[in-house]
Formats: sequence, C-alpha cells, structure tokens
Amino acid sequence: MGKSKNKPRVKGNVQPASSSRAAEIIATSGQVPITNLGGFAQFLGGTTFSGATTSDIDSAFSSGTLDPELVIIFKKLSKRDPTTKLKALEELEAYLKSKERNEKELVGILDVWAKLFVKLGIDVDRRVRYATHSCHFIIVTIIKKKIAPFLKEILPIWVISLFDQSKDVARIANESFQAAFPPEKRSDVLIFGQEEILSYITEIILYKTPETLSDPRFTSKEDMNSKYLRVVASSYYAVAHIISQLKEDELKKSSQQYNGLFDNSKFWANLSNDNSLVRKSCYSLIKILVNRWPSEIEKRLDMFSNTYLMKVFNDKDTSVHGDLWDSLLVFSRQFPKSWLIASKKKPMLPKLYNFLRSGAYGSVNISYPSILALIGHFPQELIDSDQKFYEEFFSNFWKGLLNPTIDRSNSNVFLKAYSECLVYYIIKLGKLENENKQIFIIENNFFGLIETYLMGLRLNTKFHAEQMCSIIAMHISLLFSKLQGTAALKVLSKKLEELIATVITNGTVPNPGLNPENDYVEFSQRLSSLLISLKSRQENNELSTMLTTLIDKTFRLALDKCKENNGCSIGLNLLLSNLMRNFSNIIFNHSTTTQPLDDFIKSTFNNLVATCPLSALDYLFEFISIYLSNVQESQAQERWHDLIRILLDFNGLKKKLERTRLLIIKISNIKPSSSLIDDQFNEFLISLTNELLNDKIDIITKELAESVLEITLLSKVSLLTQKTKLEISSHFSKAIIDFAHSYYVVSEDSVIPNDVIVLVLRIFTKLCGDLQFMEIILESHLLSISWSIFELTFMEVHESSDSEVIKDIESLVQNCWNQISNYCRTNHKEDAVFNHISQQIKESILNIHYAVSPTNFAQRVLKLYASLYQHERVTSQEHVVPFLFSDKEWRELSEPLLASSIDPSLSIIDPMILITSNDEKKTDETQSIIYDTYGLSAYARLGLFVIELINKIGITSFFSTKNSAIDAQNTHWVLSELLLMHILCTDIYRLRKKGHHLWDATITEESNYHGFKAFLVEFRMILKHYETYMIQNSSMDLKSLTTKIKSADISESCPVIDLSSLLVDTLRRSHGKYSYYWARALQVLFTTILEEIDVTIVDAEEFFEIIQSESSNYNLVTKMASILSLKPFFDTSKKFKNFQTDLVNKLCDLSATDICNTDTSSANKELEYLYLLTITTTRDDEYFLKPKHAIGLLECILKWHEAEDAKLLFDPKYTYIQIQVSRLFISIISPIQNSQGMHWDFIFQCLQNWLKENVHLVLRYEAIYLFCRLICFNLQLETMDESNKIESDETSNEGLCKYFSVYKTTIDEQLLYFFFQEKDHQKEDFSEQYNGYLEILCEAVQDLSKSLLINNKDELYSLLTVPHDGIQKCSYKHLHVLIVQKTMRLSEELEFTNADETINAQFDKGLISLIMQTHENSYDIHSNSTDDFIAHKIFGYLLGWMLVFDHFEYASFKIKSQLVSYLKESDITSNLFAFLFDTLGLAGSNKPYDLSKWDISGFYIEGFEIQYSFDFGFPLLCAHLYYRSLKHMPSIIRIWWSECKKRQLSIAIDSYTEKYFSPIIIQNQLEMLQSKDVRSQLEDDKFSIRIARSTNEVIASFIVDEYIMELSVKMPINFPLRQAEFGTLERMGTTEVTDLKWAKLPVQTVVNSQNGNLEVALNLFKNNINLRFKGVDDCPICYSVVSLDDRSLPTKKCNTCKNKFHPACLYKWFRSSNSTSCPLCRRLF
Repeated sequence: MGKSKNKPRVKGNVQPASSSRAAEIIATSGQVPITNLGGFAQFLGGTTFSGATTSDIDSAFSSGTLDPELVIIFKKLSKRDPTTKLKALEELEAYLKSKERNEKELVGILDVWAKLFVKLGIDVDRRVRYATHSCHFIIVTIIKKKIAPFLKEILPIWVISLFDQSKDVARIANESFQAAFPPEKRSDVLIFGQEEILSYITEIILYKTPETLSDPRFTSKEDMNSKYLRVVASSYYAVAHIISQLKEDELKKSSQQYNGLFDNSKFWANLSNDNSLVRKSCYSLIKILVNRWPSEIEKRLDMFSNTYLMKVFNDKDTSVHGDLWDSLLVFSRQFPKSWLIASKKKPMLPKLYNFLRSGAYGSVNISYPSILALIGHFPQELIDSDQKFYEEFFSNFWKGLLNPTIDRSNSNVFLKAYSECLVYYIIKLGKLENENKQIFIIENNFFGLIETYLMGLRLNTKFHAEQMCSIIAMHISLLFSKLQGTAALKVLSKKLEELIATVITNGTVPNPGLNPENDYVEFSQRLSSLLISLKSRQENNELSTMLTTLIDKTFRLALDKCKENNGCSIGLNLLLSNLMRNFSNIIFNHSTTTQPLDDFIKSTFNNLVATCPLSALDYLFEFISIYLSNVQESQAQERWHDLIRILLDFNGLKKKLERTRLLIIKISNIKPSSSLIDDQFNEFLISLTNELLNDKIDIITKELAESVLEITLLSKVSLLTQKTKLEISSHFSKAIIDFAHSYYVVSEDSVIPNDVIVLVLRIFTKLCGDLQFMEIILESHLLSISWSIFELTFMEVHESSDSEVIKDIESLVQNCWNQISNYCRTNHKEDAVFNHISQQIKESILNIHYAVSPTNFAQRVLKLYASLYQHERVTSQEHVVPFLFSDKEWRELSEPLLASSIDPSLSIIDPMILITSNDEKKTDETQSIIYDTYGLSAYARLGLFVIELINKIGITSFFSTKNSAIDAQNTHWVLSELLLMHILCTDIYRLRKKGHHLWDATITEESNYHGFKAFLVEFRMILKHYETYMIQNSSMDLKSLTTKIKSADISESCPVIDLSSLLVDTLRRSHGKYSYYWARALQVLFTTILEEIDVTIVDAEEFFEIIQSESSNYNLVTKMASILSLKPFFDTSKKFKNFQTDLVNKLCDLSATDICNTDTSSANKELEYLYLLTITTTRDDEYFLKPKHAIGLLECILKWHEAEDAKLLFDPKYTYIQIQVSRLFISIISPIQNSQGMHWDFIFQCLQNWLKENVHLVLRYEAIYLFCRLICFNLQLETMDESNKIESDETSNEGLCKYFSVYKTTIDEQLLYFFFQEKDHQKEDFSEQYNGYLEILCEAVQDLSKSLLINNKDELYSLLTVPHDGIQKCSYKHLHVLIVQKTMRLSEELEFTNADETINAQFDKGLISLIMQTHENSYDIHSNSTDDFIAHKIFGYLLGWMLVFDHFEYASFKIKSQLVSYLKESDITSNLFAFLFDTLGLAGSNKPYDLSKWDISGFYIEGFEIQYSFDFGFPLLCAHLYYRSLKHMPSIIRIWWSECKKRQLSIAIDSYTEKYFSPIIIQNQLEMLQSKDVRSQLEDDKFSIRIARSTNEVIASFIVDEYIMELSVKMPINFPLRQAEFGTLERMGTTEVTDLKWAKLPVQTVVNSQNGNLEVALNLFKNNINLRFKGVDDCPICYSVVSLDDRSLPTKKCNTCKNKFHPACLYKWFRSSNSTSCPLCRRLF
C-alpha cells in the first residue's frame, strides 16, 4: 500500500517546522524572516545591547560583588510584571537612600545596573521608566565619573530618554544627565558616545519593528506600537539634539553613519507616519539641519524637495503645524529653489491653494501669521508660472473663511494675514511696475474687503467690526504712505467716494436685507468708524487731503438728502451726527460746509423736528447739540428757544416727553458752554412734577416723566433756574415725608401710591449723588427729608404689603441715606442732621400712633451715630443723652399709674403692700390711656426703649464715669425712673387680667404676658450689672453707705452720679409724693446692693440704728423697705431681737382704742408698731419670741378683742388689723405650741371667723396658712402623745390637740366649700396672689375626711380642668383614693355573691363626662400657640385617664372585664390613643420622644410642673398612660393598632413599643411568675413552671401518671401589641382538636382577648386539667372547665342533650342568638 494522497488539512495552510527548510530560506534570501517568530524575534537584528538576565545576577552574587538584598531586588527587576518591577524600583530607591552609600559600594552594581537600565529605560510603563531614571539619578549623583566604563552602553537610552513623551520622565532624565556632567563636558560626552548613539538610533528607525522592540508574548499590540513610536520619535529628537550641540567637524567624524541615515528613504518616510509625534520630531530635525548643517540638505536637495515639500501641505494634524511651519519657513528661506525643483515633478501652487482653501486645516493662529513670510520667499519664477496666481491665491485665501474653525474669536488673525498679503503684493507689483495687476488687486480684492466691512458683515458674521475697521484703516494708511501719487491710490479714493455717494443718493445700501433702514444705519456707523480710524492715522498729506475732500463731499451731500427726505432716514441722520461730532474742525472751518449747515439749521431743522418720526430724532438732536456747542452763545440761545417752543407745542404729554427726553440727554452729553435756560421749559417741569405726584399720569408716561425730571435736574448744562430746582425738590421731599408718615403712623393711609413713591425715590437717590443738590437740602427747609429717608431704611415686609415694592423702596432709601451720611461726614454737616433726626426720634417714641417698636427705636439711635459719626468723635455715653428725655417728662408719663389704687390682695405675696382702713374705699381714678399697635402705652415705649438702648450700648459705656461727675449725671438718674417702672410693671404682671396701663390687657393676655416678663428680667439684669460695675469702681461697702445716708438731707434733691447717690435719691423720693411706690423701689435697690457687697452683722446693725431711731424722720414704708432688705443678715443679731421685743412691749401697752385709730398717717405710731412687728417676723421663725412674751402678746390681743365688747377681731371694719394679727398668730403659735389654756380656743374662734365666705382674700389666705401651721403642730403633738402614752397613761387634753379636734370638722367643711368654689373658674388666668391663695388652700384640704368627699365626687371631677395645677393634683389625689376604695369594695362584694347575681362595675359619670368633654376640643400639643390654659386642660384630661386606669389596679378579673367591655362599647379610647401617639411624636413629622432615660412604669403626679409640660411633662405622662393601656387593656389597643389606616403611624407604634414598652411588660410578667407568692400558689408535685428569658417563653408542665402535658406561652418582642403564642408540646393521647379545646384555647382566650396576665392564664390551665381528670366536663361554649368570666363550673344542664354549661356562657349565648335554645341540640332550655 502507498501513502494516502489526501493529506490532512492544516489551519492557515501552515507547514510544520523543518530545520532543512529554514536553512534553505536563509540561504536563498540572505536574512531570517521575523514575521512569525513571535517573542524570539527580539533576539534578531544585531542588537549589541541586551538587558540583564537572571544568570548575570546570579554570577554577580556568586562572585560576592552584590549585597544579598540587592540580589533580591535585581531579580525582581528581571520579572515581566510591571507592578513587580515598580515595587522593586521603589525598594531599590529606598535602599540607595537608606544609607550614605559611597562610590565603592555602588560601582559593584554598575555592570548589572547598566544592563537593567537599557531594558527598563524604554519600558512600556511610564511609572517604570520614571522610577528607573530616579534610581539612575541617585546612582550617577554618587558615583559621577565612575560610570565612564559603562557610559557607551547606557548613553543611547539615556539620550533618547531626554526626549521621552512623558514630561516627568524627560525631566528626571535631564536632571540625572545634568547631575552627571557639568555644562562644559556635555558636548564631549555626546562626541564620546556619538557612534554608539547613532548605531542604536539606526537600528531602531531602520530595522526595528514593534514586535522586535518588545516581546509579543507578554505585551499587547497597543503597548508595543506605543513603545515603538515613542522610541522612534525620541530617536529623531536625539539626532537633532546631537546636531544642535556639536560642531560640524565633530559631526563629520561620524559622517558614514549620518549618511546611512540621511540617504535611506525609510528614514525620511516617517514624514508621512500616521503618528503625529513622529512627524513632529521629523520636522524638528529638518529645522535643526537647515540651521546647523545645511550642506547635508543641499547635497540631497532634490530628495528633500520631492520628499519633504511635496508632503508638507498634506499634514492636516494641527498639533504638528507649529513645528511644520518652523521647518518650512527656514527651509524656504534657505532653499527657495526647492519650490521650483518640487514643481518640476508636480506643481506645488495647487497644493498651497488647497491648503488655503481648507482654512489651513484649522491651525488659524499658527498658519496664517506665517503665510506672508512664506510667500515672501517664493521665487518670482514660481509666481510667473501661474498666469492666474493672484486671482487663485486671494480667491482660495478668502474661501478659507468658510472653514468652521475660523470664527469671531480668531477671524482677526485671518483678516490681518489676508490684508498683509494684499498690501504686500500691491506694493510689490508697484515696484515691479505692473500697474494693471496692482489696480486689479485694489479694485477686486482690497476694495472688496472695504465693501465687505461697510455692507457685507450682515452676511458674514465671523468678523468683529471694530477689529476689521482697525485692520483696514491700518493698511489703507500703509498704502498711502508707500504709493504716494500713484494711480492706484486715485482709483481707491474714487471707488470709496462713489460708494458713499451711491448709498446716500439711493437712501440704502446695494442689495439690502429684510430691513434696509438697519443696513443703512450699520453702513453709516461703520463708515464713520472707518473715517475716524483713518483720521487717527494721518501720517502723510495725501491721506489727509483725501480724507478732508471725502468728508466735505459726504457732509454736503448728506445735508441735501436730509432736506429731501425730511429727516426720516435714521442712517442718514446718524451719518450727519457722527460727522459733526468727529470732524467739527473740518465742517466749521471750511466755508464749503459752514454756509450750507447754517442754512439747514435756520430753514429746515425745526420743520424736521415737527415732522420726522421719533425714531429718527435721536441723531438729529445730537446733531443740533453739537451745533449749539460750536456757535456763539446768542446764536445758540436763539436756536434753543425755538426748539423748546416746537417741542412743547406738541399735542399729548407723551409726545412732548419722548422728544424732550431725547433732546435733554443729547444736550447733557455734549455739554455746551452756553446758558440754555428757558422760562417756558421751567414752568413745564414744575407742572409735570405736580401731575406726577398727584398720580394723573399713566404708567408709561410716568417712566418718561421720571427720566425727563432726573436728567434735567442732574444735567451739568444750565437748563433750570435755582428757584425751579428748589421747588421741584420740595415737591419730592414732601411726597417722601408724607409716605414715611403714612407708613409708620397707624391711623393714616398713604396718599402717595407705591409706584409713584418708588419713582420719586429713584429720582431722589440720583439727586443725592449730586453735591449741589445736597447743599440745597442741608441749607434749606428741605432738611426734614433726612428724617423721612432715615426712617424708611427700616421698612419691613408685612403680610399685606407688596414684598417686591417694599424691597425696592428699602434699597433706594438705603442708598439715598448712605449718600446723605457720606456727604455730611465729608463736609462736616453731621450735627445739623443729627439734631433734627434725634428730635424726631424722641417725638416718635412718645407718639403711640407711630408703629415702631422700642427695640427698633434703639436700633435707629445706633445706626444714626454709626452713619454720621462712625464712632470717631464722641463716646457712647454722649450718644444717648439726647434720647433720655427729662425727668419732668418721665413724671408726666408715670402720673396716671401712680395715681391709681393698687389691689391690696397683692399683700399675699409682697409684704410691702400695706392694707389700711381706707383701702376698700379707693377707686381707680386712672386716666384713660391709649396704646400702640404693640399694646404699649407711651410710658412703656419710653421704658423699653431705654432698656434696649442700655443693652445695645452696654452697661459700662452707658454709665461710664471716666470723664467727670457732670457726665455721669447725664445717665445715672434714668435708673430711678426704670426702678419705678419696674415696680409698676411688677404689680401689673402679678395682677394678670386686672386693668393695667403699661400694656394693653388684651394683647398681653394673648402673648401670655411675655412683654412683662421680658421687661422685668431685662431690668433685673441691667440693675445687677450696673451695681457690680459701680461697686468695683468705687469700692463701696455698707459702712460707707451708712455714713452717706446719715449725712444726707432727704428733704433736698441731690445729683445722681453713682450708686450711693442713686440710693439716697430713691430714699428721698420715698418721703415725697407717691412715697409708697418709691419705698418699694428703695427695697428692690437696697436688696440688690446688699447681695453684691460683703455685709457683716455689725455693719447691718449700724445701718439699722438709723431705722429704729425714734428721732429719725423716716416714714413707715421706708422703714419697712429697709427692714426687709436687712432682715436676712439679722439671724443672730441681739439688737434686732431687742427691737422686736421692744415693739411687743409697746404693743402690750396699747389699748384697743389706740390700735383702732383709723388715722394711718405717719403720726400714728401705735399702728406703726403693729406693722413693723409683723414685717420683722418670718412665717417659719421659731425663735421670734420667747413663750412668755408670746403668751403676753396673745393676751394683749385678746384684751383688744374683748375691750368694750367690740369684738375687734371679728368686725369687718378692722380687717386691716385682723390681717396683721393673723400674721402674728402664725409666728407666735410656734413658741406656745406646747402650752395649754383657753388662748387656743380664742385662736380657733378667730380662725373660724376669718374663714367666712365674704372676708378679705388676704385675711382668708392668712387664716388658711395659720390652719396649715396648726395641722403641722397638731400632728407633731399627736405623735408625741402616742409615745408618751406608752410611758405614762396620763395625757393633757387642754392644749392644741383638744381644740383642733373640736374645730377641725367645721373648718374642713368651710375649706371644702372654698375648694369646690374653684370649679367655676375654668377659664381664668389667676393672678400671682390668687395662685398663692390656691396653693395654701390645696395644702389645707389634703387631709379631708373621706366622708366629706364621697358625696362630692362630681365636683372633684370638675376641678380636674381648673387652670391651676395644685387644684388639679389635689383633686386627683382625693379621687384616686375614692376610686381605689370603690374598686376594692366591688371586688369583695363580687367574691361573696352567687353566680346568678350580677354586680356591674362602672366608671363615674363625672369621669366619663370629663373625658368626653375634652374629646370635643381637640388640642394640638405641637402648636406654637399652646399656652398655660391649654396645658391645664390637657393635664386634666390626662389625669382623667389616670383615674380610669386606677380602677384596674386593685380590681378582680371580672371587674376588669366589665370595665374593658364598657371602654370597647363606648369607643372613647381611640381619641386617647391618637393623642398619646401624637404627643410622643409618632403621628407627625416630629421626632419620637426618647424614653431611654425615664422610668415609664410609674409617674409622680406631684412632680409634674405645668411650665415644662410641653417639653417633657406631657410626653412622659402620655408614655405612662400608654404603658398602663398595654398593661390593663392590651386587647383594645391591639384592635386599634391593627385597624389603623396610617401605615407610617402603625410602623412607628410597633417599633416604639418594641423599643421602650414591651421589654418592661415582658420583664414584669416573668418576674411575677418567679415571685414566691405566685410559685407557692401554682406549683405543686404535679404542676411546675419553667422560664426561658432568652426567648421570653414560659413552659407549664402538668404530670398525670406517666404522661406529661406541657403548655408553652411565648411572648413576641412587641408583646402585648402582638398576641402571645401558645402551644402544647406533648399530649396525653388525645387528638389535637380536643387538645386545643380544653387545654390551650381557654388560656389563649384569657391572655389575648380578656386582658388577663400569665398568672391568671396558668392558674386556669392548671384548674382545667385538674378538673378534667376528676371527671368534670368542659363547657361546650367556651371549651373551658372553669368559667373565663366568674371562675365557676358548668352547672346549667340541658335536659335533652345532658350537656352542662357555665351560667355566664349560656347567658351570653341567649343574648347574642336572641333565643333560649340549647347551643348543641337546639331544644328550648
């Protein structure tokens, strides 16, 4: 058999490897094919440099020349992974830097490093190359010359790396090269390695490929190409660098290698390389060759011409155009013949045309500036070779404009290059005497450029008109300077004249667009700009002559045409105006133009104004303005008057204003020197101002009027008389003043519309910037405008106001005020403005119709000084003196309040309040007082203003005494007035709803009296800081103060210059008119002083001697004030005790007649003794008197009472005495509490009498307080008696205890009556003194007997909503006790009743009524308007629910079930839950309340404070109620939660319960089951309980014989919000259904449906199983043996089916089914 002819097919038809075949290929071709050699191709090509291998490193290590650490690093560098190499290089760099290496250490590594450097220096990865050169830099820096043996090996890579594409790599390579070789040696280094470098470069460029330069096995194609192109480009740069650095002689030493490169076509083929970097490097090499070694190019000029020039215009990459043009320009300059050589093969000019036509391929800024230089080097033969060179060159040049890369940003570059080329060839053709071509270019190209500028920019939007104008004018000027007297210039001038004449004559430009008039205007403007630009470049007479002639002809022609078309051409008018403005020297100095102009003005101009449209008048008015500024004054005035009459004769105000506005603007801009005042025009403007302010002009006309008035008033031209300016300014000022007055005065409406005042302010703001106008304001009656402007800077946006308009007004007036204040400071006019405005501020403060708050007035004062003086010339104290008013003004304002009577009930809380015999007869004779919008009287406005002023300036600055006592006297006296206001404000604040006259009662109630509170707090702070400041600066003490008061004459006034003089002045006033108020001010001032200084008992006694002296002239109230201030320092003072004893002795010597004297003047010393003795005592002072003196005083009082049978202490006429006596009783019962006698009966009789219904409130308060003290002492004595009974059987019955028991019931009844009276005060805001009365009343009724309360429960429920927390808490306490007793009683009754008997547990009607009533009024607890009244209502509501849950605490299971059933049926819990969750922050956007720091299982009602209720009181109380809900009725809340339709709320409740509530409830359940009582009750030998706390699970086990029945109860993490899970773990042979019926289901029902706890459930489970196995069947209805309701057994038997039922279950069945049939057999029961 032969071989098979069908050979297997190989993929790609590749033949198998064969050594013989390879030898054959080499022999025939002479070289090894490298195309398919893969990674082995890199080893071909004759490279002398190769990288270090592992064997090289190992050999170096074995020879001991390398550090082992370096060996590891170098081995890593031999790896191919770039990350490994990079880390190794970093380690090498660190190694080199770690120690101070010397040359010897590094020389040993050079052999290996040189091989590694050659490989890594051109690595693909930039980071590797950078790190390599960084290490190389360190090495060469250390070894320097030692690198010489390896220099030739590494130099090629080193030089190439100098031009690495990465700037960082190139930089570090240059740094290492510079560090290795000094500047003078660098060229020698290149000479030394020139051959090696050129050899390497030759190999790279001519022989290497991407595949052979890299290893294709481990390098991607993209990386190979990138590396190859980078090395090739760097090689060209390296060649260029060598040529640029070495001399020609040195270069020729390697001429063979250079020739091998330059003569190889492959070397120059890279001029067409696709990579721009390579081409760029080639261009750079050519430029260097031309400049440094041109002979090499000249030898090869034909090759370069055909290779280089032929390709240069084909390069479209703009990134290389910079190098391209650099090389091209030097090449063309050096070898211009090359263009002719290149054109022999193929014409070069078409390539240039194509380049120009393409817009230089987008390199506008590079290519176009170079074109002129290029064509300048063109040989003339090249240009002559193309007959249409100029047409083609400029045509293609201009077509390049179509390239989208040329736009408005760079078009000037294009235009400049185009113009330069035009001028170049025009001038060159003139030199060549080629006039025809020269004129041809001017007519077709250069003038075409002018036409494009004048008329063609509408079609070509790429040019900037200004730039184009400048370029054209520059080149026209250049032509006139180079071509003087030539026909070409005449042609250019003639063409320009013809074009202008044609446009003016035709009235439009040739080929106009859609709007010919706009084209004409554009033409006129550009023509004017061109002429102006030429005017600025008049460098020779010929251009000047041409320009003069052109303007003369153009101006005369334009005048004629304007007459012809009646001035209707805007473009023509613009041209005339521009010519007049810019060439007036030509027009007014030549007769050829002057005469036509005068004729035009006289005969034609006024007619034009009357007939031409408004749009054309703008330039005509500018024209006439220029004319008026260039003629004589008389002629100008005549023409002006005529023009004004023409304008004012127009019909319609709008037409007049439109034309007048244009004229005034133009005349103001030109500013003629002549006076142009016209009486008719002045009258017109005054009339216009009046119409504007009276709002008789429409909106559009208003804007015109504003503009006319503004520019006329501000014009620097004399248009108005001074009188007219002043009159117009007066009208504006009055309008602003009226607006400001109406804005701030409440009772008046503005008569100036907002739009008009904005208009006026805009004008006025502009006027304020004019110095002349400011002089008019400040030197005339217009000064008042400064106050209005200043006031309006404080405007605010209100709800009813237009915010945008207000902002506009505010901005305008602020700008205006800034200008006024700046002018005042600059011209020293600030005092006049300040005096005027300060007086206005003072008047406004007392004007209650002026709607500005005191705080804002204080801000005005500070801003006024900051604006006018800027704190440079005056001290802060001097600031405020003008604003403090006089003491007389303060007196007048305070008089109405001082003259009114004060409520004597304030004596409850203030011992300084005297109750005298004529108190009840006083009536309030206060004058009627009105209030401002803030509810403030003028007196209150003044006081608050001063307070704000002190706070803003500071205590130290306000009361500074550093200057002199005279300066101090300016401000310190104000504290006296503020003290008095503080006393008045304190009384008013305490009285609450009583009539008060500092604030409006209605407004202060609504604001919860915040104004009063703020004033009192602010003044106290000021007083404290003032006293501290004064004491520190004067070293004042009580001793020096005593000395000063002793020496003071209180009958004469003295200046107030410091704190001590202030105290003396207050003391003096306390003996004058209204001494009562001033004495209280004295007590406040003296008390605060004593708090700030160190007081010894000796100093206090020395001061007290002044008071107690009989010879002193001090009245009663002054003595009382002093005693109250000093009393805290007299605890151990014998002198004070002697003073009290002396007063007691004096009282004991008085008779009833003496004490009953109704004369309460200072001469009545008898009554004074009683008041002083009372004021010296304190309610808790047990050591007030010795028992002997106390009994003596008591007997004296009894003597007064029984004198002549007057019954002094029972007679209402002597209430004022009874109050003082009751206070004495409170103090003296302490020392006599252990005494016995009839005096106790006397005290209780007085007490009983003082507690009658109609007695004075203060007396009732004191009587109740006395009773509370008696309760306390009685309790102490009873306790002592109980302990004494143990020791002795004998006790005394004649003391306090006996009489207390006798009178207590009667007094309790009366107190309860007073207590229940408060239920009628549901909506009152109690005064402070009444609050004090209610607090003591609540204390007195704490221990009322239950028999008194049991029948008055409804009244107690009513008291829960009284707005007083003491009443509410007391009521709750009593109700809580009653409810607990009631619940316990019902539970006991239920235990002893038969199953057939029913006892219904119900809530009290009063409680349900309270809850339902509150439901009707929904209160938003998160509202900002919540006040104390609402807080009390909410508190009462929550207390009601606390009482509801109190029913469950001691109730039996059946009672609880009935109560829960009632709550379900009545559905009153849903509102509760909604309120609870809203308060806790779960229902809205509020953050949930954090309960982590609180114990929610309990709540201390007594600790609840209403002022903090909204912050944490209510949330905590609601949390406690929610806890009790979960504890007592979880089934209700579970149903509500499951039916909640708000998903977010439902989720929030779930997580909130799980976080804060469930852990506590679960813990309580488990702890309950672990308690001893429960375990002893449940567990026995059969029943046991196990608890797994980790899973919240309880397992109950019941053992019967060998079987175990287990029930598991597992509580979820949010129990009881979610039901407990029940399960039976083991069974006793029964089926699962039976198992559920009698074992699990009843227990589950008790816990999940009947709110039972686990104890009840497990007890039921145990009893059910016990009874089940004793033969008792379960009830077929509830599946339980023991009834779930009353714990009874099934006793009701059906006669038919013989099944037994629980009575309660059967009753429910009958009621629900409306039938009495058996549930099972359906027979009648």
